[in-house]
Amino acid sequence: GLVARQTGAVIVPAYISGSNRLWDCFLGREKLAVIIGKPMTGSELEQFPDTKDGYRLLAEAVMERIGDLKKEFQKHD
Repeated sequence: GLVARQTGAVIVPAYISGSNRLWDCFLGREKLAVIIGKPMTGSELEQFPDTKDGYRLLAEAVMERIGDLKKEFQKHD
């Protein structure tokens, strides 16, 4: 949160499914999936205060978006 907030870098939330079974993915027994979410732009990042609490809130917002991606992926899996 701190780096993104101070630099204005775009945050792209992503959910990775199957990374805990990489060997099985390489052997073709499991699938590895990477689901990319909607980027959080500078204007969204500016909504969070440039403070320690703001960085924490930003990190929580990113994790919430990743959680939403996971839920959506599991609906279709």
